[in-house]
Amino acid sequence: MGWGGEDVDFCYRIFKKKAKFISEQKAYAFHLPHRQLETMDEKIKNNVINLKKMHKKNNSFETELFLNCPYTLDFNLMLHRFNCLDICHLIPKYEDKIIEYVNSTFESEGNNLLIGYNGDNWLSKSIYSHFFVHNKKIQQKLEKCLENIRIHYMLGCDTPFDDYFFNVTVVTDFHRYFEPAVLEAFIKETVRISKKVYFVHTMDLNPVIKRIERMEWTSHASLLEKASKLGLNYKTINLDSKIKLSIISKESIT
Repeated sequence: MGWGGEDVDFCYRIFKKKAKFISEQKAYAFHLPHRQLETMDEKIKNNVINLKKMHKKNNSFETELFLNCPYTLDFNLMLHRFNCLDICHLIPKYEDKIIEYVNSTFESEGNNLLIGYNGDNWLSKSIYSHFFVHNKKIQQKLEKCLENIRIHYMLGCDTPFDDYFFNVTVVTDFHRYFEPAVLEAFIKETVRISKKVYFVHTMDLNPVIKRIERMEWTSHASLLEKASKLGLNYKTINLDSKIKLSIISKESIT
């Protein structure tokens, strides 16, 4: 790690060892002298480099989220939300005909990814080789019952997979829970590792958590605006009167 990141890296390593943290106001900290970066742009650039090094070394959900929301007062709250979140209460359970249509639009051979699993009806066909899940509880649950699917405790904003490792990635309404900056990084990364990314979008979705926490909830127009900003191609299909399927890719979409 470079200057400015070693303290965070050290604390994270002892956190993973389940060390107990105690606040001691009388404790001293010795700061070793080093060259000061001259401008704020230099500091930000150096900080991003350190965060990427830290994530590459640990490759964990926490470091992936921290890379995209560094040093914000909301980070611990965001992490806690993901760890406690039951996605089945966040987004609707899709009708079988919706899932069957989505699954019928691509071939089951090769690697296909699902992000935002919210019901066993996604398992009606052995189409998906990998799942990304947002907390350890869900990871442990799925690993017990799914032998042929690799379950990753991963957000999807910075992953270890090669370019176009997946033929198709399907993302449920779960993506609408992301902060704007996280969503943009998420779109960019999923398009990098997948030939095509399918975003399922329920138009009239208004979950309780949105109203309670007064959260911004990603609109369909905002999703396509971010795709356009990143120079990506997209195509939208109306699955029914309430649900749209947006296909996003670096390549042209027929």
